[in-house]
Amino acid sequence: MKIGRDFISLSHGKEIRMKKTCLLRMYRDDQEIADAAEKFRNETGVVPVIID
Repeated sequence: MKIGRDFISLSHGKEIRMKKTCLLRMYRDDQEIADAAEKFRNETGVVPVIID
């Protein structure tokens, strides 16, 4: 999972069967992105990568 200023990207599967979904979402600031990443980690156990 990756979180950027204007999207959330989810990938799953292996190699040729990899599936990727990109959700458009605008975050106002870095704190809002960090809060979303922390909430996702707490609820799913998956640690998101925050990118610029």
